[in-house]
Amino acid sequence: MKQAVYNLSVIFFILMLCLNVSNAQTNNYTVDSNTIALWRFNEATGNTAYDISGNGNHIIITGEDWVLDEGAVGLRFNGTIDSCYTVTSQSLLHLPEFTIEARIKIISFTLYTGEYFQPFISGNNTAFQFGLTSDRYLFGKSLASDPQCTTNQWIKVSFDCAGMVGRLFINDSLVACDKWMPGADSIAEGIIKVGFWGPDPTNNLLIDEIRISNTCRHNDLINKAPVFNPAVDFIVKPDTFQFVTYLTAQDTDHDQLHYDRLVGPQFIEIDIFSASVTIDTRGVAGGQRLPLSFIVGDGRSGTDTVSLMLIIPPIGNRPPAFMSYPQTQIAGDTKFTYIIRTSDPDSDTVTCALAQGPTGMSLNGDTLSWIPSGSVQGDHNVSVVICDEWGKADTLSFVLTVVGSVFENRFDYLQPFGDTIIYENTIVPFYACATYGNDSTGFTYFWTIDNGPVSTTHRCTLVTTGYQSAGEVHFVSVTAYRDLDSLSYTWRITIRNTSLPPVLVDPRPSHVLWGDSALSWTISDPDFHKEAALYKLDFYEDSLFNRHWGFIDSISDTFAIINKQLEVWMLPESAWIYWRVSARDTTDYNIGVSKETGRFFFMFFTDISVENAGPGKPAQFELGQNTPNPFNPVTVVPFAIAQKSPVSITIRDIQGRLIIKRDYGIIDPGYYRFKWDVQTRGAGSIPTGVYIYTLKAGTWIQTKKMLLIQ
Repeated sequence: MKQAVYNLSVIFFILMLCLNVSNAQTNNYTVDSNTIALWRFNEATGNTAYDISGNGNHIIITGEDWVLDEGAVGLRFNGTIDSCYTVTSQSLLHLPEFTIEARIKIISFTLYTGEYFQPFISGNNTAFQFGLTSDRYLFGKSLASDPQCTTNQWIKVSFDCAGMVGRLFINDSLVACDKWMPGADSIAEGIIKVGFWGPDPTNNLLIDEIRISNTCRHNDLINKAPVFNPAVDFIVKPDTFQFVTYLTAQDTDHDQLHYDRLVGPQFIEIDIFSASVTIDTRGVAGGQRLPLSFIVGDGRSGTDTVSLMLIIPPIGNRPPAFMSYPQTQIAGDTKFTYIIRTSDPDSDTVTCALAQGPTGMSLNGDTLSWIPSGSVQGDHNVSVVICDEWGKADTLSFVLTVVGSVFENRFDYLQPFGDTIIYENTIVPFYACATYGNDSTGFTYFWTIDNGPVSTTHRCTLVTTGYQSAGEVHFVSVTAYRDLDSLSYTWRITIRNTSLPPVLVDPRPSHVLWGDSALSWTISDPDFHKEAALYKLDFYEDSLFNRHWGFIDSISDTFAIINKQLEVWMLPESAWIYWRVSARDTTDYNIGVSKETGRFFFMFFTDISVENAGPGKPAQFELGQNTPNPFNPVTVVPFAIAQKSPVSITIRDIQGRLIIKRDYGIIDPGYYRFKWDVQTRGAGSIPTGVYIYTLKAGTWIQTKKMLLIQ
């Protein structure tokens, strides 16, 4: 194959750009290892534009017109015979890939003349043109509507080519891509020309920089190698004159493909372009199997190979024959097996192949097998091919009929059975067991929840989404597969509300409380309307909540002060109290009773309170007389504690009956007084009379009398 020679001549039918000498020119392109020419036109005068790439591709300018424009120095082409060109350069020859880039500004152009940005690899100036013509056509596509192609604006134009694909970019945006093929004859191999095609003084273009590279600058244009289409062995009889067949390949780059033989006898030829294979077996002995190998290339280092066999059967070769035949009707639950027996009159090696059959049928060596399922009842076409080593073959075709089975697939066990109601924040297991007759093996399972896959075993688990999922409906489905059969079951799951009862906060177990102490709790149920809540407190004598002391109902806050919510008689003093709280809201949503066992030691209400009476440390224990005396309803009794001691106060009536006893625990030395308010037990609950009060501090005891007048 004659190697095509790619040389590069470029005609830019464009007007050149001007530069502002008073300002430093901005460089748009740089020199790198792929640059073979770069002209910046910074000279601003003279008849030479120097190539700064180091390759010496300097341009000679005729009719030069240097201009300044928007800070850029460049050349103007105004429709005269102005032009510039390089001398022949080896660096511009043989470029299988290249990129031409330029910065241009279109001032004006006229109909039918136009200015072209035109690469030439041939002497035929119509071989390929692209650019800004008067009608703005490129690759047969109009660019008139392209917003990049406007006059009086600097734009970047780039053309790159690899193989047979050319692409045009304006301001780095791809505007056209098509097959591109150079012409056959060259007018100036290795010469760059920049100028104007068709003189017309009404045309006016500027050009600033031009760079030519030996690679595609837009690197997404990477060559893709051709690929052979699948090919089968060639079978050609002996003494055959010019047997013709074809190989085919695909190339996504539209490159011109070239074919050649790598391995094979001389009597096989392949056309370099059409890939037609001609085989002439005249004088070639039969009974041969010859390896063949072919290569395809795109001219740009992209290649692919294909290997196959040339089979030349012996003269008079006869085909093999079937010696066994299959059954043609089976039950749906029966495995089909056909052992293929063959004979060959030439004692050739025979192989078997399944040409047609139902899904799931397989051929292993000489054994054809299939396990049908109930869903494939009916007729199925089957074809088996036997072939000797020289390509002689015979085919056995038959209809295999599948009749109904006495068994069917079914779910032997499902849990839960039927649609189910569950509660928030619960975990529910689902089970399924499918059987065929009594056989539960061979099944695979696929579970979904609301069509989302969750499991491939015989079970799955549904976890609800917390305490705000009440009212949701979910669908849990399972499908069991066995061979080609399947069966499914779906549960409808409705989620109901699960209430969260109150949680006790304070007091913690074994705390000691007084009449002014508080009980508190908290609510975390998101469905509970706290702003419309009603709470109830219950008090018990025992931890089993059997013996009831009393209750407080319709509390609106999550705390309660004992002496503000309870009557004096409700709770015993100096005793262990068990309590719990229940809650409901005005929508009658009841979240139940707290689960903890609340317990505290209740001392007494505030009818007797002790307070410090002043500084100092007494020398001895003392119990003073109450004032006023007689009193109603409040009296105050002073006392002194000489040393740190456990202190208690007792009040009895004149008959010795206990009215009140208070244990204050250990008190530091000091002067104190206690106040007794008889109304805290209700007006008139303590009658007029003489009462005896006793102070005990450690082992020290003293008693005095007081008079209450109601």
